[in-house]
Amino acid sequence: DSRARRALGMAPSKEEVAKAARQEKAAQVQAAQAKIKQVADAAKTTPERAKKAIDNAGGDGELALIMLLSEESARSAKKVHSVEEKRQAAKLAVQAWALEAKDVADKIAA
Repeated sequence: DSRARRALGMAPSKEEVAKAARQEKAAQVQAAQAKIKQVADAAKTTPERAKKAIDNAGGDGELALIMLLSEESARSAKKVHSVEEKRQAAKLAVQAWALEAKDVADKIAA
């Protein structure tokens, strides 16, 4: 039937139009899933976070990847900063303890 319609130059039937629409929708869903997987793999994150980033980036996979990598970089920098602050606090605590120990030793010696 569809070959005869095409040969005669007739418009496709409703069924053919519906079938083509279903195939196109399935292809779009498959492409979206592939994009999510690609971004998730590249950013080493979950597909859910990748999908959210793609949605926030307006469907732009490259921008979503940049956003995810920037978040990770910011988290790493914050973690390094936190470790440095803790190290500095520990150093100050040790210095205070050493000063206190010296004062006690001086009192005992006097």
